[in-house]
Amino acid sequence: MVSFDVENLFTNVPLEETISICIESLFHDCTQILGLTKEFFRTLLELAVLNSFFIFDSKLYEQVDGLGMGLPLAPTLANVFMCHHEVKWLEQCPLEFRPTFYRRYVDDTFLIFQTEFQANAFFNFLNMQHPNIKFTLDKENDKKLPFLDVNISRENNRFVTSVYRKPTFTGLGLSFFSFCCRKFKYNALITLLHRCYYISSTWEKMHHEILKLKNIFIENGFPISIVNKQINSFLSDKLDFKDSPLMSVPKDKFYFSLPYFGTQSDRLKQELTKRLSFLFPHMDFNFVLCNDFKIGSFFKYKDSIPHSVRFSLVYEYSCAQCGASYVGSTLRSLKARVCQHKGVSCRTGYILNRPDHSLIREHYSNCENAHITIEDFKILNSANSNNDLRILESVYIYRKKPNLNDCRTAHPLYVLN
Repeated sequence: MVSFDVENLFTNVPLEETISICIESLFHDCTQILGLTKEFFRTLLELAVLNSFFIFDSKLYEQVDGLGMGLPLAPTLANVFMCHHEVKWLEQCPLEFRPTFYRRYVDDTFLIFQTEFQANAFFNFLNMQHPNIKFTLDKENDKKLPFLDVNISRENNRFVTSVYRKPTFTGLGLSFFSFCCRKFKYNALITLLHRCYYISSTWEKMHHEILKLKNIFIENGFPISIVNKQINSFLSDKLDFKDSPLMSVPKDKFYFSLPYFGTQSDRLKQELTKRLSFLFPHMDFNFVLCNDFKIGSFFKYKDSIPHSVRFSLVYEYSCAQCGASYVGSTLRSLKARVCQHKGVSCRTGYILNRPDHSLIREHYSNCENAHITIEDFKILNSANSNNDLRILESVYIYRKKPNLNDCRTAHPLYVLN
């Protein structure tokens, strides 16, 4: 048994080649897909993946090749590229070292050969097939090989699987005393029980894994009674120790997110569920209690986006000469909005023949020695939708009462504390 791992797959996928593979696969026997022509579909793909930008050390960079991490199409395109080439590689591989078994998940591949020589020969063969793709090789040790989260071993001429943990695993997990909903704490154990149940190929392996999980969660502060209760409930459900439920018409499911602020949230959730279930028995209401205070919210681990390119925001303009202020909102970038107030083109910087009306520009023409610069604009808040943006703008106009605004609200506000 061996496993191959592609080195830095996503950043080494050639984009132009992968786009051509997609086009040829889709349009090999037709001229249109869902009303889209080959040329138009190629243009859409190029717009989606060939224009990846990121900020590092306050500088804007363009990724010229390879798939950016976090790009929505990245997993699909990486898989398309690997699927296309692995078929050719297996067909062109000489019979003397072709693998007996070949399965791949994204960039990790599990293979079986007759001899170690065949594994080495196939490894060298693959590394000569494409200039961008290089593999690393891991061989079985003492008839065992870890692959992803699975430890695969050969015992009595058959495969046995169990849960694999890296040697660096410390057992540190979600603390029972952490400030989050109890359901999240229970689900941390239930999730690992699911993994144990589906990966372990024997009851013995599953039993040893459950004992490990029990010790891990007890060391993270979980009471032994709660751990045993969740394990027993999980096993009873999986092994069907309880009566089968009566079949009924499925209820419509609805999900709501509420802030978590302690035990009061749990009581509110129970009360809402009880009341709504009584009023709407044909619906299934699910409330998710979320704590927005996460470790990532206290530490700056990414470069901040420059204010000039931020969009969908509420801003405040303050005149450097007289202190007059204006509150507005924009779905465009702040730089584009500032240029609109100045009456110039955002792209060229030239004065427009027919600029849009601007109260800030009117004040600039009436205020002596006044200038409009992007430093005079301060971002107050941001939103994900135009409706939320208009409400925020109205709230800030009500609170700050800027003297340059010609109206007191951008959206009707009926309740305001």
